[in-house]
Amino acid sequence: MYKIGVLARPDKLPSGNLAWVMNEMIRDVIIRYESDPVIIVPLYTNYQKPCTNKGKLKLEQYLFACDGVILPGGDHPYDYDIVAVKYLYEHDIPTFGICLGMQSMALAFDGEITYEALMGYQHNQKGKDYIHLVEIVPDSVLDEMLHTNQIKVNSSHQDCIAKTDLTVCAISPDGVIEAVAAPQKQFFLGVQWHPEAMIEYDMVSNQLFDAFFKAVGRYYEIKQHHRSDQGKP
Repeated sequence: MYKIGVLARPDKLPSGNLAWVMNEMIRDVIIRYESDPVIIVPLYTNYQKPCTNKGKLKLEQYLFACDGVILPGGDHPYDYDIVAVKYLYEHDIPTFGICLGMQSMALAFDGEITYEALMGYQHNQKGKDYIHLVEIVPDSVLDEMLHTNQIKVNSSHQDCIAKTDLTVCAISPDGVIEAVAAPQKQFFLGVQWHPEAMIEYDMVSNQLFDAFFKAVGRYYEIKQHHRSDQGKP
């Protein structure tokens, strides 16, 4: 089984205590692909402040042990998100960003995010199978993966990307950046919508996770080969 890291998100329990949680739908997708979900939490005390050097080193150790990482949705990006994104990029570990996860990827590469209502968008609509169209940029990573120029998605975000140095792969008809990638990497893709919530009924969501786990398999084989070489006399 592959080890798939998932960055945990903070959540308040009914008691008022803070908990670090993993999205159940993402957990279920990982299990569907016969892999092990590994929850990764900030490894320093005050997660709202910049990551400490010790916390950074510990986080990198956990990420290095993974065969792929999913950056899930959430309410707010923290410094540990950005530290994780930069490490994953540098070490070419398969990375799939979803909603906030995609925004964190964009922020890590000279990006900015803005409140979508200020831009006149209305993508924050929950409880529907499909909410709006997304137009795929020709010859992009997403185009090569999906072989189509337009898809339907669901969304529940309140923020959107204003700019980033990553390659834009998809845009909604009203101008929201819907997917970004680093084409030179094995798999470094972020999408603004929620494919984990659509996997039971949507072919594109299955194609995205298929591509991610294929990249995870390739990365796993490379790691195993490298370890074998290091073990030779």
